[in-house]
Amino acid sequence: MGEQKEICMHALASILPYYVALSRAVEPRELGLNKEDSNVAYVQCLDPVDETDGGTVTFAIEVMR
Repeated sequence: MGEQKEICMHALASILPYYVALSRAVEPRELGLNKEDSNVAYVQCLDPVDETDGGTVTFAIEVMR
């Protein structure tokens, strides 16, 4: 994973619905954000790459307990 300095507002829209649940110890697997028992949740950006020629990004959110 590379270092990122900027984030798209559409990316925040992808992450925000899960923020409270993850911060309250709901497991990523329970939310459908990982197939394994892990503290990493995967969320994909909403950018419609086929329509915008942008790039679809998958975020790995590590829950720190």
